[in-house]
Amino acid sequence: MIFNPSGGWRWHWRAWRWRPRWAGTLGQIEDWLMAQTEMPSDTLVLIGASAGWMMPPRWLARFETIHTWDIDPWAAPLFRHRHGQALRAQGRTLHTHTGDALVQLTALIAQQPQALFWFDNVLGQLCLFEPERHEALEQRLRTLHQTLAPVAWGSLHDRFSGPVDEQGLAIPPLRPVAPGSDAQSPEQQAWLHGIHAQSPWGDHLTGEVFPRGTPLVQIAWPFKPAHWHWLEMGWRPAQHAPPASLEARQDGPRPLRYSAHMNTQTCTRLHLATWLLASVLAGPVFASDTIALRHLPSRLQAIWDKTKPEMNEHSRCAAAFDGHSDPAKMVMRCSVYMRMGAEAERRALAHCEQERTSKGVHMPCKIVRE
Repeated sequence: MIFNPSGGWRWHWRAWRWRPRWAGTLGQIEDWLMAQTEMPSDTLVLIGASAGWMMPPRWLARFETIHTWDIDPWAAPLFRHRHGQALRAQGRTLHTHTGDALVQLTALIAQQPQALFWFDNVLGQLCLFEPERHEALEQRLRTLHQTLAPVAWGSLHDRFSGPVDEQGLAIPPLRPVAPGSDAQSPEQQAWLHGIHAQSPWGDHLTGEVFPRGTPLVQIAWPFKPAHWHWLEMGWRPAQHAPPASLEARQDGPRPLRYSAHMNTQTCTRLHLATWLLASVLAGPVFASDTIALRHLPSRLQAIWDKTKPEMNEHSRCAAAFDGHSDPAKMVMRCSVYMRMGAEAERRALAHCEQERTSKGVHMPCKIVRE
């Protein structure tokens, strides 16, 4: 477990070492959490707890009973070491569990219907375990709120991450954002430019974790030198009471393997070419590399012409090819029926990269422009 991506001593050593770097971010997290006075305060189910590196002790002490879950075997003893004594001194009850809470989520909801379920910097890291199934993972994250509807729940997770120019850089204040906010909007571009974002940044596939109408905040996290994360945080009250027939059970959806705190730069590399940064002085921060339609092989131009009538202003196609003669070395994938250009671009590039890799095409995928 020393170098396992799901935690281990490498992560815990890094978290301990960089606590001074994270102080500003952790302060913003604490201030926001402490201001959420409407949250349930009887029981907390903390999923992806690790050693509680990101969780404020004052906020944890609000709850009478705390259940922590993490697949990292070092998480439970280290959480008890860091937080156990203070919680016991305040009369709180702590239960630490080693296991995959996402696999058991339906059962845990049935067992703790009055609890607050909190995902501690975990949902944005699931892509590390499913590098070839990004679309399926996004779908499960998009529908997660339906499973959680009977209980109050919240999450702190990565939206994007990548390199920055840290010279003279201070952590910006947290700011309210809407669920699924477009990274190419003027407001988000200004925020990214404000933290001196450089190329490339990676998408953590969490843009639709929260349903519309959920109040969210955006936070900058200086994860390690010259590499920052865009964090998103919010919570929702219970939407309806659990059905009387809902029983705790061990079966459930296909397991979502997770880690509380893994090396998210690896997660970013798995999504290579999904988002590419331009210079902070030229173009949008998430503008990807492009190729003119006229430079495509005639076979790919024909696919474009056939698809064009169905495309709208937000549609995007991505292409890659090794030469103009061998169809087996040509790839084009399009995202057509989309409401946001950034999302269409990301999907088209992701599908193109997957097919390009399977075909052994060497040229990286690029967004097609007329």
